[in-house]
Parts: sequence; C-alpha cells; structure tokens
Amino acid sequence: MIGETKNRIFTKGLASDNSAIGKYSAGYLKTRIRKGKTASSKVILQFEPRMVNDFSVIESGGKVGLGFTNDTSTDKSFWVENTYDKSIFDHTPGERERVIKFYNQQTKRILNG
Repeated sequence: MIGETKNRIFTKGLASDNSAIGKYSAGYLKTRIRKGKTASSKVILQFEPRMVNDFSVIESGGKVGLGFTNDTSTDKSFWVENTYDKSIFDHTPGERERVIKFYNQQTKRILNG
C-alpha cells in the first residue's frame, strides 16, 4: 500500500481526491531547473528526497497508519496541504478499499491458521 500512495503523491503529483496537487510558480520552477530537477510545473514534493524517504508506516497514539518519521517532514506536509488547499496524504477511496481488503484477508489468515 505504501508504494501505491507514495507513487500517487511523489511521482504522479496527485492529491487524495486524485486531482493534481498544484503547479509550481514560475520563479520556483526556475530554481528547480537550476538545481537539475524536472522542468515540469507539476507539484510532486521531491525537491529533496527527505519527505519521500520519511513517508512510512508509523504508530501514533496506539494507531497504525501512513505518516512521517520526523517532525520536519510532518510540518512540511501540513504546510503543503494548507498552501494548495488539498488533502494530499490521506488515502484515496481506492487505496482505503485495498487497505481494508488486505487487513481483512490477513485477519482471516491469522484466525483460520
């Protein structure tokens, strides 16, 4: 599951509703190009690999889910969602369905031996 969600966010540049996260400004796009990044204006949140690498399965408050392993990336995720006014890091409906199906299968496997 995490691979599918990472691909959606950090490669395809899609929010949780499967719409584009946004477009980089012309000035920021010039900075990206100078730093050897793609000339695409599609927001993919990969200027540095830290957010991608920090996005993981985490435990918080007795619950398990997808999130970031450090506060800097967590703070950036909130900033990005506020900046683009999008829910980005939540599951899409399809991702949610696949997670539920996976956990149901695993639960049955464990309970039934």
